This record gives sequence, structure tokens and C-alpha cells, in this order.
Amino acid sequence: MNPETLERLMLDDSLGALADDIRALLIERIAAAGSPAVLRSAAYQRTVEAARAALAQPERAALPPFPAARLRRETMVLRRRRTVGRIAALAASLVLGLGLGYLVFGRPDVTASVPAPAAVTQVAAPDAAPAPEAVTEFWSSRRLAARAMAAQSQTPVKVTWISPVQQPRIGG
Repeated sequence: MNPETLERLMLDDSLGALADDIRALLIERIAAAGSPAVLRSAAYQRTVEAARAALAQPERAALPPFPAARLRRETMVLRRRRTVGRIAALAASLVLGLGLGYLVFGRPDVTASVPAPAAVTQVAAPDAAPAPEAVTEFWSSRRLAARAMAAQSQTPVKVTWISPVQQPRIGG
């Protein structure tokens, strides 16, 4: 076996890539090659062990379970606090508004008396226009024409309005 093949096999052996029967043959060849080959094989073994130790990752600690129930509870508490705060703000603004209204406008006069009605005078009803003839249909042209004729038979009221600043005069 040439020295280059022996070097590659020693490296493969230190990495643990050789089968047991090939490893036994390699040990025989290393022993036959002498002490420099044994020293190189031991150096390869130490180097690979140091690399494995450096690259070894410690076991990861298990994460605690996700606190979904606690988050839901805290979210509900937060919503309640917001709602209570909004209701309190609304109540405070109502009390403040009523208080300021009382201070500005004073106490309302709830004992005000209602004046007695003026003397009642009875006015004779005007002569009724002739009643439109009885029609069974609500939307009929005869019924509408009879109502228009009855409205025209009443005497119109005269309204005189001279200026937009003055009150209009009714009659005369």
C-alpha cells in the first residue's frame, strides 16, 4: 500500500468511516509502516476528537408551553378596563355638563303656573258646502272634482301684506 493511500485511510478511520474488517487491515499496515505512521494516526484521532468537542452543541432546553389562556384572560381584563373607563368618562362629562348648566343658567323654575285660558267664545260654523256625492272609490276623479268645487264655494279670506317688516292684515 502506498503512503498516500495509507494517509487517506488513516483520516477515514479517525472520522469513523471505515468498516471493521478494513479497519483491522489498516491497523496491520500502520504497525508494519512503523512509529511515524502510528504517530500520524494518533494525531488524526486527537484532531477529530477536538473538532467534535468544539462543534458539539449542548442539549437545548425545552421551551415552556405557550400561555394562551393567560393572554386571553389579560386581553379580556384590558377590554373591561377600557369599557369601564369609557363609561366613566361619559358619566363624568354628563355630570360636568349638567353642573355647568346649573351654574350658568341657574335652577329651572318648575313652579311656574299655567295661565288660565281666556274667555271662550263660540263662533258659528259657516254654512257647510254641499257634500260631495258618495263615491266608493278613494282615488276617483269625481270625488276629487266634488272636493274642489266645495272648496271654491267658501268665501276666500283677504290677506294684505304691505311690508315684510310689518305684520300682515287679515280681512278688509
